[in-house]
Amino acid sequence: GQTIADLPGFNGEQPDPVTGHYLLGSGYRAYNPVLMRFNSPDSMSPFGRGGLNAYAYCVGDPVNRVDPTGHEHEELFVGIGLALLGVVTGGGRLSSCTSA
Repeated sequence: GQTIADLPGFNGEQPDPVTGHYLLGSGYRAYNPVLMRFNSPDSMSPFGRGGLNAYAYCVGDPVNRVDPTGHEHEELFVGIGLALLGVVTGGGRLSSCTSA
């Protein structure tokens, strides 16, 4: 059976068994859930897309943003909307091509 330790945690990742930190971006950055921030600064900060706080996660908005690599946040709902738009638009083009 599965235990709580076997279930995916923060950002869908498994915690490191020794430290309890989540390694994002293939281990590029470790997220500390106790401190609620990364242990190392983002290489794209301070003036890149990482923002001024190099240790923050998702510009302080983890409900509406995700950061799967630890490098930069992505708008969660914008990404979902663009994917749905692509499906709707692509499906319309596909059906119009096959009906001609």
